Amino acid sequence: MTYASDNKRVIYWKPASGEISVESDGKVFPATWQVDRNRDLTIFRTKNGVTEIPHRKPSKAR
Repeated sequence: MTYASDNKRVIYWKPASGEISVESDGKVFPATWQVDRNRDLTIFRTKNGVTEIPHRKPSKAR
């Protein structure tokens, strides 16, 4: 399942196992992740680098 993308990398999440991986330049790397609440980001780390994805803001009902 595709979780998010920053137009250079795609983050995949397997709900059954909770496994996260990041695809960059056609290669897939296993990743760890953490939440940075101060900057409102989710940070994904691989041996190939770091990807920061802003948290999604829910749309407000009118």
